[in-house]
This record gives sequence, structure tokens and C-alpha cells, in this order.
Amino acid sequence: MIDEELNESLQLLKNELEKEQVETGMIPPETLTHEMLRDWLAGKVSYLMKHNFHKLMSILYRIDVHENNVKRVFDEYTPHEIPPMLAELMIQRQIQKAKTRIAYRKKQQEGKKS
Repeated sequence: MIDEELNESLQLLKNELEKEQVETGMIPPETLTHEMLRDWLAGKVSYLMKHNFHKLMSILYRIDVHENNVKRVFDEYTPHEIPPMLAELMIQRQIQKAKTRIAYRKKQQEGKKS
């Protein structure tokens, strides 16, 4: 189940990054771990912080990461710590969405069997 949630989250994150024309250079889903996803995403966040902060904020907004959580990260962490912390917030939000999508798909499949 967790692998399914991570893979779904990876696809959601990839889609959001691609909407902003951010190169994704994807991780193979069959080897995906939470740490790999966070590290991969932290690299993208770090790049955007340096090169296009507006795009980063746009992605955070579209993913629906709570604004107070984003502000807290910028207030409480060092510049080096910010990318993995923002990445973790993004992943947690996408995992919430993934759980909902997975549950909905399963409910639809059960409904088709009846």
C-alpha cells in the first residue's frame, strides 16, 4: 500500500513540476522509497529557490501546501534545510491526495464487481 501511495505521489508531483516546465529526470518507480522521493524533490526545490522562486511558490500553491507551513519552514530552518523540509511538506500533501484517489479507485472497482 505504501509503495502505491508513493508511486501515485510521484506521478502527482511530476505532473505539477512539468506544468511549470521543470525538468523531472524521474526515479524508476519500482525502486522508489520515501527518502529517494524527498531527496529527488529537494533537489528540484533547491534549484527553483535559486533560479525561479515564483515557480516554486506557484507549485506549492497548486499542490495546496498550507501557507502557514511554508512560512514556518522559511522562518525556522536554515537555507540548507529548507529544500528537504519543503519537499517533505509537498510529499505529505500528495500522499493525502494519493490515499484518496486509491480509495476511490478501489471503491469503483468494488462497485463494478457487484
